[in-house]
Amino acid sequence: MALAAGDPILGEHDQRLSFGGKDIMITVDGSHSMLYAEDGRLKSTQAELKEFVEKLKGADRIGLVVFGGQARTAAPLSMRYNNFIFKTERLEFESRGLGETSNLPGAILHAIKALETTKKVGDRERFLIVISDGEIFGAELKAAMDLAKQKGIAIYTIGVGDPKGVKMAIPKAEGEGTEYIIDDKTGQPALTALVEEPLRILAESTGGKYFRAEKDSGINAVLARIAELS
Repeated sequence: MALAAGDPILGEHDQRLSFGGKDIMITVDGSHSMLYAEDGRLKSTQAELKEFVEKLKGADRIGLVVFGGQARTAAPLSMRYNNFIFKTERLEFESRGLGETSNLPGAILHAIKALETTKKVGDRERFLIVISDGEIFGAELKAAMDLAKQKGIAIYTIGVGDPKGVKMAIPKAEGEGTEYIIDDKTGQPALTALVEEPLRILAESTGGKYFRAEKDSGINAVLARIAELS
């Protein structure tokens, strides 16, 4: 995946990264559209998050929230980067039982609560990074945005997936092979596409920034850019 329309950057530099001693909750979409899209958005997200975290210097605390219809804290905020990587490698497992839809507003509220209930270290700046395909089907973001602004928490968003739409192949119930998710209205395989607007609104309204990940550089590069901006 690479960085595109939101804010293009060219190339990546293999160097140690630091956000300057901040608390960062990375919130990853674990809905069916993220897990099973045929454009490989799940595997790219996993690989690039791992690569990114391995570059952190150790000054920042980082946590992981995974969400579908509900949200859960997969990795509490800490400097235990190995635990974050372990949970990232198990995103599909961590998403089980959360529902196949994407409740982004609920995930934001959950992530803010996770930040608020973690013991503070000095006056560290706190922010969220959301990785999602933006398919939230009209969910209302206002309450989540208002709470983030009230708490002084900027939200950076990263859009993943193909805006043209791809099919979703889920594991068969009997455990062998996959089958397409079918659109009830058309009887044809359902498509999932990157929807950028809600991610852009969420970021811009909270003092963050929206980025789009595609094929030439990646989530890893986006996160490095956020480290520069924050």
